[in-house]
Amino acid sequence: MSDLALLRFTWDASNANLKDGDQFSIKLPQEVAFKVPTTKDFLHDFDGDGVAETKVGECTIEAQLLTCTFNGELPERIKGGYKDVHGTGSVQVSAVKVTTASEITVSINAEKEVDVLLPNGEPILPPAPAAPYSPIPFDKWAWGMTESDTGPMWNILFSTGLPASGSTDRFLASFYNADYFNGTDVREIVIKDVLGPGQTFPALDQFRLIMRDSKHSDLRHQTIALGSSSASTTFPGFSVARVVIDGTTAEGTMATITLRGPFAPDTNYQLQYRAKADLTTPEGKAIPGTVYKNTASVCGTDLVRTSEQYFKESFTIDLTLAVGFGTFNVTKYVQGTGQDQVPADASFTVKADYTLPLTADKYPGWTPPGALSGDNKSGTVTFEVVRGVAKPLPGADPNPDAPLPVGTVVTVSEVLDSSTGAPAGYAWDTPSFTAGASTGETVTLTIADGHVIPVELRNTTQAQSNYFQVVKKAEGADGAAGKDYTFTYTCSDGQMGTITAKGDGVAVKSDTSFPVGTTCTVTEDTAKAGIEATPSTPRASRPSPSA
Repeated sequence: MSDLALLRFTWDASNANLKDGDQFSIKLPQEVAFKVPTTKDFLHDFDGDGVAETKVGECTIEAQLLTCTFNGELPERIKGGYKDVHGTGSVQVSAVKVTTASEITVSINAEKEVDVLLPNGEPILPPAPAAPYSPIPFDKWAWGMTESDTGPMWNILFSTGLPASGSTDRFLASFYNADYFNGTDVREIVIKDVLGPGQTFPALDQFRLIMRDSKHSDLRHQTIALGSSSASTTFPGFSVARVVIDGTTAEGTMATITLRGPFAPDTNYQLQYRAKADLTTPEGKAIPGTVYKNTASVCGTDLVRTSEQYFKESFTIDLTLAVGFGTFNVTKYVQGTGQDQVPADASFTVKADYTLPLTADKYPGWTPPGALSGDNKSGTVTFEVVRGVAKPLPGADPNPDAPLPVGTVVTVSEVLDSSTGAPAGYAWDTPSFTAGASTGETVTLTIADGHVIPVELRNTTQAQSNYFQVVKKAEGADGAAGKDYTFTYTCSDGQMGTITAKGDGVAVKSDTSFPVGTTCTVTEDTAKAGIEATPSTPRASRPSPSA
């Protein structure tokens, strides 16, 4: 019955809002059971060093129920830009109940049933009837191992009978007279056994001698000796008389094993013991992937057999996921009355301050743009933009066109002192960023998977305001320098007014300002002065700003 099969499955949490404590389960029907009930950490290699060391959950295997429960690691990483979370798994199952069906029904998460084809589409049949006795050649082998074993279970097989036809080279009885094994006289069979590296012989009482089957008995698989003690009243007088450790070489540990008893003719025997693995888990279990070797020979014969045994984990589960990346670009626009005086290739410096959802080490193989801060999570990068061109954030491998993980929060601003200066007579107004519905001197955005978020930067040229001055210097007439003189002005921007100045040559500033480039006509009101004067008509051009 206990035939083994490997149940493979896939799991997918790509579209799930995965949370700490979420789980999935597989329940088997009564016809099969999981081979090795156990609890195992669900580990993943996030840093790419080849060692799965980050725990993302735990899987518990009972007789017919497998449950994997996630911890908070994956939900945190999903928030940090990881996506497409899925994986595969495999687990050994044993047949435990006969069925005539070629499929079994497996329950998924206690809510969905899935029909699974049995190996080769064949039903689970009852054990075949035992084959009649047939002498077996000298052999050495080990039972299949699992994570529950402390070491390999070695078996040495020999027979006191010979085949009716064919070669007898590998048969123990061929080295003795026909009546040597007669079931009455006590005989000794001495075996030289060499355990390969990584394993140790057990104590004497752990050696078991078994009568497998016989031409002279219907009984099968009878334990007839445990160590030096007889273990059967039906087949008395047998023992594993002694086990002597002969030493250790590069090939392993050597021992001489003496079997004693009234070995019957035409009977198959089996010596069995479990070696102790030297390298074990903290629970004392053998390590998967370790190769155990053993060589056995019978003293006084040329019979030699070598075998090896190893195993892999009965349950495996893996995780596949990817990091989602995105970016943004900045398009520069220039407007205002002086826009035509800004060179087409003028560059402007944009700064992006970003905060990652996770620390940078959680994104193996990714190079942060710009400079990363000491917290390993925030950084700053600057880059140049020019008018009318959508300039993306400069990236680095492995995603040069999408350099920031999903969920990164970015604040974009302009570095005014590093940007192109305004044309003469103009000043830059406060920069204005727009991203979606957000507008301001800075703009904050959140990186989305596979998206390039467009950002506009508008700079407005503003003509600088200035004043003009009137200077009156009166000479000749007594008191002329101290008199008030009135001037009227009319300007091209529509402003008009009067200015009063003394005749002492001291400049008087206009009482209002004018955009650079404004033209004003200034005329003296000589009638009010009471002194003949030659009116002047100063013109305002584009002087530097003055108070």
